Amino acid sequence: MDKFKLRYICENCGKIGLYHNAEEAHEEGWDYPPKIGEYGVIGPRTCGECGIDTTLYWAIITDEIKELSQMTLKQKATFNRILHEPASIIISDLNE
Repeated sequence: MDKFKLRYICENCGKIGLYHNAEEAHEEGWDYPPKIGEYGVIGPRTCGECGIDTTLYWAIITDEIKELSQMTLKQKATFNRILHEPASIIISDLNE
């Protein structure tokens, strides 16, 4: 039995998926590193049902957000989670 899982969180709809590896998540449609992008680098973190046009990544590349002070609390939480990946998405105690 695995000692940890990866907790994927869609930054659009809030859906949470628990997976044993990135391949398993990717097969279910998740856009998450390392299959899409890179850990610790701003990019879309979405489930298979949501697009990227409402992500933090999109807000930054379209200049909707030009500095940290313009981020919403939700965007700041996403930003913090991304910067601390993969540690921020690993669940080592499966009771969490």
